[in-house]
Amino acid sequence: MLNFRVSLRLFSFGNRKGICRYLEKMAAKGWMPESLTGDGLWLFRRIPPTALKYAVFYARPAKEKDGEAMAKQAEFYELCAHDGWELVCNNSEIQIFCNRRPDAVPLNTDPVAELDRFHTAFLRGFAPSWILDICLFGLLIRREIRSYDWNLHFQERLAALGIYPEEAAVPWGLAQAIPWALLIAALLVDIAEYFWWYRGAKKAAREGVFFRRPGPSWIALALWLASFVFLFL
Repeated sequence: MLNFRVSLRLFSFGNRKGICRYLEKMAAKGWMPESLTGDGLWLFRRIPPTALKYAVFYARPAKEKDGEAMAKQAEFYELCAHDGWELVCNNSEIQIFCNRRPDAVPLNTDPVAELDRFHTAFLRGFAPSWILDICLFGLLIRREIRSYDWNLHFQERLAALGIYPEEAAVPWGLAQAIPWALLIAALLVDIAEYFWWYRGAKKAAREGVFFRRPGPSWIALALWLASFVFLFL
């Protein structure tokens, strides 16, 4: 019987409740998370079936070379241990704790601080890819426009020389840039909707309401699907 298990389970970044429910079910089956990668790959080790409570804490683990941050992190872990919360695994932006007490005190008690940590972790995890994707799609649009201009000029030169136009490279026109423009639009919609959600979540947090994960962007999804249709056609 193997004492470890690898599982691929994808969760949206803000779905802390879904992550906790999943881990609690795994603990009841006798599995404790050992590590977590950013792409949703979980490594579990076998334990006796246990009723555990889990909590997701949005914070980047301190680096060993940063002595001050390591000291604050150690103090935080000590306070967590006092209430029964033990760190079980983490990745680049989240830390996962478990508690064996049935009446455990919640790990996150300040909705404003939790939302701020989530917002910081979210931007560190996604903002670089946003910028990179927009730049990449912009370069692809520029390439398609330049290719269109070159093909059109080439065809006109061949026609002037009396060569049958069908033998020339027929330009697709600016339509080839449409998929990349749609992808940029989808990214911009995603970004706009996230900040709109964050604005509402911040207002609710000041009133003592813990944030709910950002919902799916149906407009962005429609733009993504439209871009794939153009690409395949």
